[in-house]
Amino acid sequence: MFQSYPDGKTETSVEPGIEGDNICKGYVIYSDNDGETWSQMEEITQYIKRPEYVTSIASGPGIGIQLKKGEHSGRLIFPFNQGPWGDWKVYTVFSDDGGNQWQYGETALDGSSGHGNEVQMIELENGNVLLNCRGIGGNKYRKKSISTDGGITWNPLEIDSNLIEPECQASIFRLSYNQDSQKNRVLFSNPYSMNSRANGTVLLSYNEGGSWAYRKTVQENFFAYSCLTLTQDNKIGLLYEGDDYQSIQFQKFTLEWLTNGNDSYANGTSIADKRIKDKADEIKIHLYPNPVKDEYLLQFYLDCPSIIIIEIYNILGQKIEKKPPFQGNEGWNSMKCSINKEVYPNGIYLIKLNYEKNQIVKKMMIIN
Repeated sequence: MFQSYPDGKTETSVEPGIEGDNICKGYVIYSDNDGETWSQMEEITQYIKRPEYVTSIASGPGIGIQLKKGEHSGRLIFPFNQGPWGDWKVYTVFSDDGGNQWQYGETALDGSSGHGNEVQMIELENGNVLLNCRGIGGNKYRKKSISTDGGITWNPLEIDSNLIEPECQASIFRLSYNQDSQKNRVLFSNPYSMNSRANGTVLLSYNEGGSWAYRKTVQENFFAYSCLTLTQDNKIGLLYEGDDYQSIQFQKFTLEWLTNGNDSYANGTSIADKRIKDKADEIKIHLYPNPVKDEYLLQFYLDCPSIIIIEIYNILGQKIEKKPPFQGNEGWNSMKCSINKEVYPNGIYLIKLNYEKNQIVKKMMIIN
């Protein structure tokens, strides 16, 4: 997700609303091949921004997450903050259908001095969501809050006295859950200082951020916005602004280095390998090409021979086409389809493939 401003306008000069030429707008773009190619951007301002009073909106900066536990398992979450300038609030934009439709939750009330601003989130072991955000006009500590309903509503923001800051964006990242022979691990990175954007530091917690067992400096000099990740070789990745905003830098380091050799992935399932396997298990449908112009090839995988019913919906949820049922074989199946341009104007559509009690959904973009 990303946002745009009109020429000559900034966070302090855009107008409230979800329509017009002088507003901040929001967009979504997606890739289904690990970033090799991307869809066209789709404006979704009306679904992620309140229609009155709110001027600016901003996703993150950082990452979105997908919940894995409890009744909201599968939900996609993007952390957001909104203006106007001087009255910032944080909230969640979420989707329960794989990103086809989005809506916004309630803002977190300010329960401490200052305002919450740039924000990131993680899922806790019990399925709750933890919010961690920049404070503006406060006391140089991070702010936090808990949601028990998957990010829709929040407890009032409170000070996290374990995490100092110079008022700057930060990153919080779920490294592993207490499962698959792994420990409960949460990472945090920021300029760990109350005075300046320097002393770039990574911290590790084993108790959901309640306390931090390890803290190491990765950049003593200038360090501003950052983003943590896990690389495929089971190393911790850190992207950050350096050199007084003149460069974007990336570092990789091991869990062993961070913990002085006291923790590693040596015992238990490799987190990165498990992530790759989970992703491979989910990929049961392919569409070529995408975006589509005249015709496309649909390939899908079946666990057993089944009767297939394919339905196609527009982005509003209206059924556009239902193809005649046919017999699918165990393993990979292929079918070639043509586009009727009178029935399918330019836009985004959902292909729903139904078999037995299962459903596979694929997003399709049509450009005539």
